[in-house]
Amino acid sequence: MGRGPPTGHPLGKSLRSILSRTLTEHAQAVLPAQVAARSRGVQAFMEQMESELAPVAGGLWAELLADPDTPEELRELYSRAATPQRQADLLIQLVLAGFAAIPLLSQLGLIQYRDLINKWNAKFPTQALDPSVAAAAVQRGFADAQFGVEEARKGGIEGTRFGILQELARSTPGLEGMLALWRRGAIDTGRLREAVQEAGVGLKWMPEVQAMGIIPPSPIEPLEALLEGQLDRAEALSWYKRFGGLPEYFDISFNTRGQAPTPVQALDLWNRGIIPEGGTGPRATSYEQAFLEGPWRNKWMEAFKALRVYLPPPRTIVTLLRNDAISPAEATDLLRKQGLTPDLARAYVQSASHEKTGPERDLAKSEVVSLYEGRFIDVHARYVAWKIDADQAQTALDSLHVPPAQKADLLQVWAAERAIRAPELTLAQAQGAVRRGLWDDGRLRLWLRQRGYDPAEVDVLVAEVAPAPRR
Repeated sequence: MGRGPPTGHPLGKSLRSILSRTLTEHAQAVLPAQVAARSRGVQAFMEQMESELAPVAGGLWAELLADPDTPEELRELYSRAATPQRQADLLIQLVLAGFAAIPLLSQLGLIQYRDLINKWNAKFPTQALDPSVAAAAVQRGFADAQFGVEEARKGGIEGTRFGILQELARSTPGLEGMLALWRRGAIDTGRLREAVQEAGVGLKWMPEVQAMGIIPPSPIEPLEALLEGQLDRAEALSWYKRFGGLPEYFDISFNTRGQAPTPVQALDLWNRGIIPEGGTGPRATSYEQAFLEGPWRNKWMEAFKALRVYLPPPRTIVTLLRNDAISPAEATDLLRKQGLTPDLARAYVQSASHEKTGPERDLAKSEVVSLYEGRFIDVHARYVAWKIDADQAQTALDSLHVPPAQKADLLQVWAAERAIRAPELTLAQAQGAVRRGLWDDGRLRLWLRQRGYDPAEVDVLVAEVAPAPRR
């Protein structure tokens, strides 16, 4: 079978031109009829929709048209939708029906209709929960799973996706709490990894998260170590910065650590010439600086300074008055400053004045015996036992009216006795040493025998602290 003429041949070009012209003329003849047919079909459809939808729409918008709060511009719109007169009204009807009118106003954000929207939303409370909120409600036990699934479906979320929302809504322990449990050994690293992942932290940060679980000491610790001589300044500063302290606060933080002498102790240091009265600053060692470094309010400094003046005890005041070293008025003033009432201070002064008139004499043997039976023996015992000093012992002897010569002899003998007497353990302390394992039974027995206990007494006292035999 032979081939036809090629398209580039003059005959082919003629055939192509004839065919194109014929199709164009046919389309021009047929198209108006097709358009007209389609237009008639659409018109018939619109008329049918208008006749069928109008009764339904009339009931749908009836309440809105009857509501006195409906604005006139919306009332006209709903009226046209309820009784459409032309195709444009039908389109309004379709749009309003599709968006249910009130939700449409809400979606368009028409603020001027907010009151009407709120009113009709309250009248028809059919808004479904957001699927994420429904998932959270299920997780927290406020709703069951079936309710959550139904609410999610109203929002276009099916069961599988709702399950994902539930997992996202699931609360997990805080990361800090999980790190604390991991640090205590209550959970292992795998469990911590799960917590990190559920907290939304990428697993690539796991080493850093674990490092956060280690609690370093506070910046205060290096300051204390420097104060107690455990670190030098350079080391303390290095650790201070490492533990989060700002270097510019290091010196002031260190200078406010530790304790200062109490005001009374500082007064003693001042009285002895060890520290001066004035001078402040972190390197100053003065009475004022000691006071400022303590917890006392600054307004009390001058009052504390007044305590620097020594006041003799009442017995010494009486002795001074009896020896005419002070006047009765001065004695009364000193006694009042020691806390005596006016009547008691007056009695002390009168007693000293009366005793001053009696002749001084040596003590007779019977008087010495009487003194030992009274307070004299107490003064001796307290002085030898280091309970009082020489000045206090001399004052006590003065109150007992011991003549100066005998008083000097007694103090000399007592001083020698005091020097050779050393404090020793009590029986309870010795037995306590055995209970704490510091002594054994043999050492306790020797200690008791050296102090005059007989063997039977030693056995009893040792048995009191010896462990009971096992049965």
